[in-house]
Amino acid sequence: MSRVEAAPWGSFDVVKGLVLVLLGGVALVGVGLWLNSIDAVGELATVLLTSAALQLLMLGAALRFSTGKYGATFETLGFCKSEGVNAWVVPFVGLGASLLLTAAYVLFVEYIGMESLEPPELPAAVKDAEGLARIAAAFVVIVLGPVAEETFFRGFVFQGLRSNLGVVGAAVLSSALFAMAHGDLGLLAPAFMSGLVLTWVFVKTRCLGPAILAHSLQNFLAFIAVF
Repeated sequence: MSRVEAAPWGSFDVVKGLVLVLLGGVALVGVGLWLNSIDAVGELATVLLTSAALQLLMLGAALRFSTGKYGATFETLGFCKSEGVNAWVVPFVGLGASLLLTAAYVLFVEYIGMESLEPPELPAAVKDAEGLARIAAAFVVIVLGPVAEETFFRGFVFQGLRSNLGVVGAAVLSSALFAMAHGDLGLLAPAFMSGLVLTWVFVKTRCLGPAILAHSLQNFLAFIAVF
């Protein structure tokens, strides 16, 4: 039996994890707006703190309703060593596919003249960051984000839905949730396509590491493109 098939948690656990993240996300948005209104720590610090808190909440929810509830191993969640050629080839194939799909989407949106559907740039506060602030922003975008999102959406959500919906159904629904979590109309389609690609990477390698690598590299390219 593969690691992808071994998850003891199911759809109801996924729903509980999603509700926890949704409620926590709403609370964090409120905190962020409050911090901005009183100018307590600055716009960049507010963005990074709320983003990091949301990523940690995703990690916590995934662990709570998987390893925590069922005593499952971290390997079951996807934290395992991927061996062989797939461990290195598949992440870069996935990265290339995701970049090509995103580029095709951007060209299509520009062709039909729908600027509102174009993927947004990074927040101005992040783009203008310098020194340690830029390092902190890079850590959240390139390291923490991919680790948390892959653990939650691929390791936890996809695997929890798989027993009821099958590989295709779980891939589509978890990728749709992944896209909606980005909270921007211009990211719905590209994030959904990237989610499908990253799910393929996870299933192909049976480990989260390659999917995290592909996700991190894509975020890295997006991050350095604005500087």
